[in-house]
Amino acid sequence: RVVVAPLVSVVADLSAPQAWSLARATDGTWFAGTGGTGRVLRGRGAQVDTILNVEPSAIHALAVVNGRVFAASSPDGRVHVIEPDGSSRVFFDPAESYIWALAADQQGRLWVGAGHPAVVYRVDAAGTSQVVYRPAARHVVSLAMDTTGRMYAGTDTPARLYRFGDADRPFVVFEPGLSELRAIVPAQNGTLYVAALTSGADAAPDASVTGSVTITVGGTNTGTASTTTPATPGRRSTIYRVTSDGTWDALWDTADAVYDLAVRDANSLLVATGPEGRLYQLSTAAATWGAATLVNTVDAKQITRLATDGARTLAVTANPGRVVAIATAPAQASSYASAVRDAKTTAQWGSIRWEGLGSVALQTRSGNTLLPDDSWSPWATPTPQASGFAITSPSARFLQWRATLTPGTVAPVVTSVTVAYLPRNLRPVVSEITVHPPGVVFQRPFSSEEGAIAGLDEAVADARRPPGS
Repeated sequence: RVVVAPLVSVVADLSAPQAWSLARATDGTWFAGTGGTGRVLRGRGAQVDTILNVEPSAIHALAVVNGRVFAASSPDGRVHVIEPDGSSRVFFDPAESYIWALAADQQGRLWVGAGHPAVVYRVDAAGTSQVVYRPAARHVVSLAMDTTGRMYAGTDTPARLYRFGDADRPFVVFEPGLSELRAIVPAQNGTLYVAALTSGADAAPDASVTGSVTITVGGTNTGTASTTTPATPGRRSTIYRVTSDGTWDALWDTADAVYDLAVRDANSLLVATGPEGRLYQLSTAAATWGAATLVNTVDAKQITRLATDGARTLAVTANPGRVVAIATAPAQASSYASAVRDAKTTAQWGSIRWEGLGSVALQTRSGNTLLPDDSWSPWATPTPQASGFAITSPSARFLQWRATLTPGTVAPVVTSVTVAYLPRNLRPVVSEITVHPPGVVFQRPFSSEEGAIAGLDEAVADARRPPGS
């Protein structure tokens, strides 16, 4: 299914290779933390300012608490505070080198997830800290408070979800058997959605895993999309739903590396991934549980953090580092270009037709190079005739089609495109000759298998072939 996507626009180019953290204030102001350059940037409307610079560290976590902005830097392992008047200072300096997660509780206290070794701290407004728990893990990489006020922590090596109860007593809610519990997002009634993944998430791909997803295309640029996801040995991400009583269900499994989650509405969840910069939407409704939609892709390798308030979703990316906005409404017109189709030899093109709904126009182009270039024919005139029309592109080995979807009274969707072609007649190639013993007769009733040819059953031929022949 190809449908029109919401438009993705660049809010700010952070002039940094990575952006690892994102937070939003109640007035809509956003804060982004970069990697390498160690900066915290603040965005208000069209104005973007740097409010903290701790180069060469990386800002892996941000939190906004009562007007104060807290930023965690690594590998120096410090929490900085930016006061409402713009002044900044080191707020908390633990012994650990890495701080991965920050979260505030109902009392306005700051919870800090650090690593190597793993530890959870709690720091009050004056900066007084205490150790809440030291889990048997390498790092604490995620923190979140559910709607009932209970704090949760996710660890790395192994991946575990901890819940802290009365007197800060820890309890392992579940252990998925993966390497890292990357993200924790609270939903309604104490429900949590968590993302767990294996190690080696960014290794080079060597295979493909194909899944059934809805592809969305957005904007005015022609792009390509596919349901085939590069698979890496050992890479796997799984999203789980954890209810308030501790029971859990697997919602979705992917070969992409999941970096963050966000609740979009009561029936859907946004998933930020790498290394292809894909943003997915998962259905959490009972009727369509786990159905995945590829919302859009960004011009970056990873989408690392999400923040949404229902009206607009913001995300930060890595390679390069940017802040982007994902609109809620579909784009006005979008196009989807297919992969290049190979007829293996020079072919005459017949008709092309499509199945779906709404306003869709198809056009084609052809050429004799694997990658389209200026030697290919120009795009033919778009034709909206779904029942089929003759392809006017010249005979060639390769063909590509493009569909333009225009929203109207009916939302456009394409579910199938079929191209007919006639390749050049090739010389036959004799690949094998089998000589049977004299007197061997092959007979098969044609009524049982339509189109069967007597004597060409390979299993029977092999069974009757004399040894050594």
